[in-house]
Amino acid sequence: MLTKFETKSNRVKGLSFHPKRGMIVPKLERERPACATHGNVLYYVKDRYLRTYDFATQRDNPLMSICRAGNAGANQGPKTLA
Repeated sequence: MLTKFETKSNRVKGLSFHPKRGMIVPKLERERPACATHGNVLYYVKDRYLRTYDFATQRDNPLMSICRAGNAGANQGPKTLA
């Protein structure tokens, strides 16, 4: 069940699910694109690429392609951060 709470200043969405039914994740990328800054560099996602923008040099560079989970190639195991 997707619940949505709205106020003038922000919008919050919550998910509730049952262990036997699975979970549905809504697409929020259009509302709030994924981005983060570190130092003078902005990391963001655009057109299925992780990109960087350097504020000092004003250069935009693609770092890597982002694929959907169903399009993973053969012999590629799951990726984890450890």
